[in-house]
Amino acid sequence: MDSNSRRDIACAENPRASDQSTAKVKLGERRADATGVTLRLTGEAAAALNSALRSQVFSSGLTVGTADTRPRF
Repeated sequence: MDSNSRRDIACAENPRASDQSTAKVKLGERRADATGVTLRLTGEAAAALNSALRSQVFSSGLTVGTADTRPRF
């Protein structure tokens, strides 16, 4: 399985919530590291934030951060 397939599987639940194009994935025998994953708001999340905060500043696709994950198995 190539690294693109792994990224697709990891984000299958909500492919718009993260951008793995800048991520680096490294697999070990008992771990998988993904660094530099860009986190973006979905339309639903943006609407919920705008409603809760009575604002109009959040939009679908807005970058809200980056993440690194290092699960061990």
